[in-house]
Amino acid sequence: MAGRWKVIPHTADLAIAITGDTMEDLLENAAIGLWSVAWDRRRVHPQQHWEIPAEGRDAEALLVNFLNELIFRHETEGVVWRDVQCLTVGVDNSGGLVVRAVVRGEPFRPGHRLRREIKAATLHGLAILKKGKKLAAQVVLDL
Repeated sequence: MAGRWKVIPHTADLAIAITGDTMEDLLENAAIGLWSVAWDRRRVHPQQHWEIPAEGRDAEALLVNFLNELIFRHETEGVVWRDVQCLTVGVDNSGGLVVRAVVRGEPFRPGHRLRREIKAATLHGLAILKKGKKLAAQVVLDL
């Protein structure tokens, strides 16, 4: 996994800037960035795995839909994740994009400290750009 994520100043909510060598790297780094601002990943044990699929008409929609699926699963299944075990991106029959990820973590327990409650990833100002040999994006998270 090459690339990174970081929190960047944003007027309304919270934004993370993400980079990666490939679309797979970008999505993985976005997931890790999302989790890192939401809870302390160091306290999460990768005891179980979950399969997380998402679809999008383009790369930007895929990124947001993937992050929102992770947020939805965290909220509805009461889980926290530490890492991505496997992630692939492909094209569906209609020309849209699909991602299939296997993430590792555990059910939420009192020892996990939530830093922020994230409601959703947004398309606000989102563009995935090629910067040199890397892909870069900035995602605004609704708190």
